[in-house]
Amino acid sequence: MTATVAAMRREPPVMFGRTPPHDLDLEAVVLSAAMLSADAADEAMAIVLPCDFYSEPNRMIAAAIVELMAAGEPVDVAQVGARLRERGQIQRVDVAYLGRIVDMSPAVHHVGEHAVRLRELAHMRRIIDEGHRLVALGYGPITYAELMSEAHSFVDAVIAPRPADGGACMIRETVPEAMRHIIEPDTSRVTATGIIDLDDKLNDGMRPGQLIVVGARPSQGKTALLDHIEMAAAGHGHVLSCSVEMSRRERTARKLCATARVDLGRFISGRLGGAGERDGGPSEMDRINAATAALEALPIHIDDAGECSLLRVQTGARRAARAARAAGSRLALVTIDYLGLMSTRERRGGTRDAELGEVTRGLKVLAKQLECPIVLAQQLNRQVESRASKRPQLADLRETGCAEQDADVVVLLYRDEYYNPRSTDRKGIAELIIAKQRNGATGSVWARFEARWTRYDNLSAGESDRWESES
Repeated sequence: MTATVAAMRREPPVMFGRTPPHDLDLEAVVLSAAMLSADAADEAMAIVLPCDFYSEPNRMIAAAIVELMAAGEPVDVAQVGARLRERGQIQRVDVAYLGRIVDMSPAVHHVGEHAVRLRELAHMRRIIDEGHRLVALGYGPITYAELMSEAHSFVDAVIAPRPADGGACMIRETVPEAMRHIIEPDTSRVTATGIIDLDDKLNDGMRPGQLIVVGARPSQGKTALLDHIEMAAAGHGHVLSCSVEMSRRERTARKLCATARVDLGRFISGRLGGAGERDGGPSEMDRINAATAALEALPIHIDDAGECSLLRVQTGARRAARAARAAGSRLALVTIDYLGLMSTRERRGGTRDAELGEVTRGLKVLAKQLECPIVLAQQLNRQVESRASKRPQLADLRETGCAEQDADVVVLLYRDEYYNPRSTDRKGIAELIIAKQRNGATGSVWARFEARWTRYDNLSAGESDRWESES
């Protein structure tokens, strides 16, 4: 870089009393290559955005280059100068500076490497800028929980790669991606529920970014279903279980009994048998010990805060996602039991329905940000009990915030055995009603549910066909 060009580039003022990382020589080299070669322009501008340039004149030149490329016009010093005149920016850039940049004759074939370096420097500046913003927040009127949430968001923003386009894109750019998904479907980020018929209905399982609501009246098996899904999802990655209603000890006890096929009441009362079963099988204690070893190996994080806010879930989920990445894994699932006990960051005097709506919208956004499914349990309203048919309907969610609207999938639980213990022919059978699914069919699937073990199991193909034919 010559002294003349260095003098013409108009280095901007320092930030926060210090000069942030930048390389104006490299910026000039990339711009020069882009104005000399169409291929170089395509390669460079696919990597850096105009906002990635530190110098304001260089940002203006880069923006003019991008506009010319988008319009299909040739990119050279004359066209760039003309575009800057149209935008009223030529006086701020200076024609002489444009000419001197082009005269540099850069090594065009290295432009990709140079562009990557510029993007890294821009990312470093954004980290510095966000860090100063976080410091300023810390000195302002902010609660500890709010500052921690901002800090977690800051770390996530630093770690997460920036989208290449920086905004909206044309549909023609997304068609090849959609076609690749059809031709070579990627199931590596699909999280199974552990109930085969439900996974089939959900197109192989739960997808990243989905908000899945599990609704039921009390004692229908909501928490047991969440426990079952959590243990299945732990085979795909880390799981965060937000248990508002029960303590972590209770949730762990239920998982132990479900895994060991041991009566939960006997476990809680300490009346487990130590001797072997009559058929010579392992004793209840032997089964619990084996279940303990199996559960300890699962990457399940349990948060049993008595007061669970949207902010706490956001913070905990981001922390679990970082722990998963540090372990070379991913966050496969977040569960919350249940929506009715949650709150927003602060009460603003609105209705409870509006507050719950804010929670479900925030959870949907969180699922998309973390690219993992969130399963949210919710208790249905009492209108179910007043109907002749106790099978829940989608309308039974409509007085619980915006769960119905915000959810991608709604699963409603019904056990005929609970309401008709003497007359039912479906003892030990739970019906899972897919009442809503944005990208798939609705309908019912069935699973075996053993209430004393709080355990779900798959039915045989013949059993599933029977209940489907009789429904």
